[in-house]
Amino acid sequence: MVELSWKMGIVDVQKPISREQASNYVAGYVTKKFRRIQYGNRVPPFNRQSMGLGKAFVLSLPFYTPYLQIGKHKRYLGRFLKNKLAEKFGVLEDVKKDGLRKLYEKVSDVVNNVYERGLI
Repeated sequence: MVELSWKMGIVDVQKPISREQASNYVAGYVTKKFRRIQYGNRVPPFNRQSMGLGKAFVLSLPFYTPYLQIGKHKRYLGRFLKNKLAEKFGVLEDVKKDGLRKLYEKVSDVVNNVYERGLI
């Protein structure tokens, strides 16, 4: 029936796993639309949506990786999915430490640049 009514593309109607899951999914889209109306052309505050959609796929991977190779392109996982995958393979603490190390290196480079240019 939905396929006959909706002529804008492919329709995939599935029974939700739970009422809570269905409610959260719908609320996420309502929130997105409300934010668009509320903020107009201004940039709204950060809001992460639909984290569960990629989670099942990422957790099906047979190894830890911080990115997915899609054709010629690397697509890096966001923090939530990267941490969930690291948790699955028991390397979460190592991933967090590596992230802090990389952040420290970037901040150090910026500070050194500022000093070298005599901006402070």
